[in-house]
Amino acid sequence: MDDELSMDGVKPNEFQEETAPGPSNFEFYSQRGGNSRRAAWNTMRRALAAIVGGFINYVPTSSGNLNNRVEFVTDPNGSVWYIDGSGNAIKLNQSNNAQLYEDLGNITGDIIEPTATLPSSGAEWRINLYRSGVRMTYGKDYSVTTGQIVLNLEALDEPFILIIIPE
Repeated sequence: MDDELSMDGVKPNEFQEETAPGPSNFEFYSQRGGNSRRAAWNTMRRALAAIVGGFINYVPTSSGNLNNRVEFVTDPNGSVWYIDGSGNAIKLNQSNNAQLYEDLGNITGDIIEPTATLPSSGAEWRINLYRSGVRMTYGKDYSVTTGQIVLNLEALDEPFILIIIPE
């Protein structure tokens, strides 16, 4: 038999594309080792999104970090790091002139009101907003009004991180 499904089935590559996937209208389907698998939206989101890991008891190196992958963490010196899935660490602040880091928690809706004061100038390069671990683009994905971040696409209980670079 060829790779076509017999009976009334449709191959996944023939499915209609969902252009606004979310928890109410989307699931993931896969197959591994001959076993069919299904995962709900929120299950996949937790597996793929960056985690705010909190405090760690070591200072990450630039590569080779086996723990805390895909996490934002704070080392014993108070420095905030992002460790990617490959174990590479990026320091997000310096001891002087430090960047401001705020875990905004899970957001639903299109308005974010951070406790941090948003910059009145240079927002396009000073505000770094991460949605489910992915950096958003100022002007394309969000805009800023007095004290608020306005999302162009409504969030559905998604984690957000805000990093503000000082002038």
